[in-house]
Amino acid sequence: MQFKKKSEFQGLKNEITPRWAYLKRRQLIQGGGLGLLGWWAGYPFASEVGLKFTKSKVYQSIEKPRELTDKKLATTYNNFYEFSLEKTGVHKAIKDWTLKNWSLEVTGLVDKPKTFSTEILNGTAFPLEERIYRFRCVEAWSMVVPWIGFSLADLLKSVGVKSEAKYVRFTSMSDKKLMPNISALDRYPWPYTEGLTIEEAMNPLAFLATGMYSESLPVQNGAPIRLVVPWKYG
Repeated sequence: MQFKKKSEFQGLKNEITPRWAYLKRRQLIQGGGLGLLGWWAGYPFASEVGLKFTKSKVYQSIEKPRELTDKKLATTYNNFYEFSLEKTGVHKAIKDWTLKNWSLEVTGLVDKPKTFSTEILNGTAFPLEERIYRFRCVEAWSMVVPWIGFSLADLLKSVGVKSEAKYVRFTSMSDKKLMPNISALDRYPWPYTEGLTIEEAMNPLAFLATGMYSESLPVQNGAPIRLVVPWKYG
């Protein structure tokens, strides 16, 4: 390991998160899920590409190798507030839920807006691969999961991101009839929204998962498709 002099890092000054933003994030996390969701819902997406989820080779992350998390644990310990606030209760609340007529809509500052569906899952739109990423949560637990999917950058390149785009906004599905806990948490800013900068989204490690453990992605883990970003906390 080599350590560089402080002067050699001056060029990265603009990439450092401001202290106020870091402290604000910690306050929001300590205040609970509502604050964290509210923060992202208010993110300045003035110039964006929108990915909206609606009804209608092996890579291992660069760190010390770790054992894969037991499949049963990874599929029964989940955060999915639309169904339950209890991590071990999500797979039970969602067990009879099926996916039909879903779509992934890509709109906004792109040359070729497009709506995807089953071609993403069967690998005809983008070749599927397996990547082993360590998933870390701000709640101080982690899992090592073998995801199946494709690079987010591949999808963005296929629709042609315009040069003025600065962010990618992800809008999840939100259906009170199918997701009963949405009504119980009516103060939350549904639908759930997240975001990445274009630079983050185009990073080859940013991944759209459609499966895990060599099988289709379980509903409680975000089926039919979920975003996995290994350098971000979940």
